[in-house]
Amino acid sequence: MKYNLFLIYTVMVFWSGWLNAQPIISEQLFSEQLIRLPARPSGASADYEGSPFLVDSFQQGQVVLTSNAKFNLPMRFNIYNELIEVKFKGRDMQLQPNDLISRIELNGHSILSTEYELEDKKKKGFLFLLDSGVVSLLQKRNISFKEWRPAKAQEAAPTPAAFKPSLDQFFIRYANGRVVSLPSVKDLASAFPSHRNVVSDFIKKEKIKLKKDKLLQLFTYYRSLEPAKS
Repeated sequence: MKYNLFLIYTVMVFWSGWLNAQPIISEQLFSEQLIRLPARPSGASADYEGSPFLVDSFQQGQVVLTSNAKFNLPMRFNIYNELIEVKFKGRDMQLQPNDLISRIELNGHSILSTEYELEDKKKKGFLFLLDSGVVSLLQKRNISFKEWRPAKAQEAAPTPAAFKPSLDQFFIRYANGRVVSLPSVKDLASAFPSHRNVVSDFIKKEKIKLKKDKLLQLFTYYRSLEPAKS
């Protein structure tokens, strides 16, 4: 009897210690992913138009790790450099896509840290989650940087350096976790092999294009074709 009580006590002490250690371990792992933020983002000029950020100012956001540990921090998404700038313990740091991060919650968006396939290459990046279900719709926002250009003949002034939004890219995430870029509209139905024919008809009928609103319409329709999970 005494042995059983001792064993139970030992297990409880070990379990309590393990639970108390988890936040410390998670914070240590998280802090190891942070990199000191350079004085100026690469490619940026001191004088430019536009912005490399989703929102210029730091906003309160949340980093969710794959362990489900959560960290609430001031942050902003540098779309141009594809990194999250954060203020952590009084220091300006940057967070790059990695396997430890599950998602970022910022400005009403869920931004996933994920590996994806684009042009037959595997990359890691931050993708916006637009729709979630049997298959999920993801979006990669892009911003380009144009260097300052001197005035040409008959131009009154030089062209200032500028950050400008460029074409978004869209991806589909399957149930097995694989994330691939959506093909052209011509081959779009091939991304939905289980209902390829009816999806093809819907694409033609609704004049689906690789635009956010139209793709949301398509994914909502596709979800209606899949049997509900009990």
